[in-house]
Amino acid sequence: MENITFDNLPQAISLLLEKMEKLEQLLCGRSAEKITDQKPMGVKEAAAFLEISVPTVYSKVCRGKLPAYKPGRKLYFDEEMLIEHIKSAKKQANQVTVEHIEHPAPQLPKYKKRKAIRF
Repeated sequence: MENITFDNLPQAISLLLEKMEKLEQLLCGRSAEKITDQKPMGVKEAAAFLEISVPTVYSKVCRGKLPAYKPGRKLYFDEEMLIEHIKSAKKQANQVTVEHIEHPAPQLPKYKKRKAIRF
């Protein structure tokens, strides 16, 4: 790394700006490629990806537990959104387990069974 003096400060700034523009172009190019390469999944592909049955996919979408797009009559899924859904479910499961350990459910009293009255 060179020592920057007051005399070569404009050149250093222009070099820095050029590098920033190149980085922006690389980042924009990669995100555009990523979007164009990604194809939406149908219900069968999403079920295979999640390793669950097709009716389970429909029920989860109906209950709002699975993110989906429905531009017409068909459901479409985004692979990244499904991965995020899996990760968020994992975090929720861990939180529930920790809360359950810290604050266990109270024990309910046991009642005696009533005998039927026979006439």
